[in-house]
Amino acid sequence: MDLYYKKLKDVAEFKDGGDFIGQFLRNGPDTKFTSLITAPYEERITSGIGWSYGSEWMLRKREGNTTGWLGYTLSYARRQLEGVNNNKSFPYSYDSRHNIATVVNHKLSKKLSVGGNWSYRSGYVGTVPVTTYKAFIEPAPYNPYGGTSYNPDNIDYLPERNNFRMPSYHRLDLSLTHVKLKKWGERSWNISIYNAYNRQNPYSLEMKKSNTGQGFKRDLSQIALFPVLPSFSYGFKF
Repeated sequence: MDLYYKKLKDVAEFKDGGDFIGQFLRNGPDTKFTSLITAPYEERITSGIGWSYGSEWMLRKREGNTTGWLGYTLSYARRQLEGVNNNKSFPYSYDSRHNIATVVNHKLSKKLSVGGNWSYRSGYVGTVPVTTYKAFIEPAPYNPYGGTSYNPDNIDYLPERNNFRMPSYHRLDLSLTHVKLKKWGERSWNISIYNAYNRQNPYSLEMKKSNTGQGFKRDLSQIALFPVLPSFSYGFKF
C-alpha cells in the first residue's frame, strides 16, 4: 500500500471561450494563419496550478497452482487556473476516481492452464451543455421588409468545466493455454477471449439533436470499440 501526492505549477489551458478553429470557421478561408499563432495566442491561454493525489493497494499470490494479484487505486486530479471555470478548481480530464485490476492464473495440469483478468475504471470527465437558449447576436445581411432584423443562434450554456463523468469502463478477458516440451524447445498454443461479456465501453460521446414534434431534444450517444473478440495464437521457444 502507498500514498502519493504531486503538485504542478504553470500548467497551461485554454481560457473559457478561447479557441483557434472557431476563428477560422467564422472568418472563412481568408483568415490569416499568422493571426492564430502570434500575439492572440497568448491571450487565449492561461496558466495555473494542478495537483494529483491518491492511494494504491495490491495483494499478490506468487506460489501454488493458483496465482495472481488484485490491485486497487483511488486517485484525484484537479486544476485551478485564472480565467477558467470562474477561477474555481475543477477535475482534470484524466480524473478517474476508482481503478481495479484482477488477474488469476490456475494450472489444471503440467501442460494445461487457464487464466483470466477483470479490470474496472471510473469514467473520465468532460464538458457538456446543460441547456440551450436562442439568442439574436448579429444583424441579418438583408431584410426585404425594411427595418432591422437579427439572425437567431442557439447558445449552449456550460456552467462548469468538466461537469460530466462518462460511463465506467470494465471488461473480462479469458484464456486457455497448452504447453508441451519438444526435442528442440517448448511449443504452446493459446485460445483467448477479449471482452468476454461484450461490454460496450464508451470510446467517445457525441451530442445529437432530434426533433420531437414539440421542439428539439438533445441526447448523448456513445461510440464503442472492441466488442467480444476471440483469438488463437501459436508459439515455440527454443
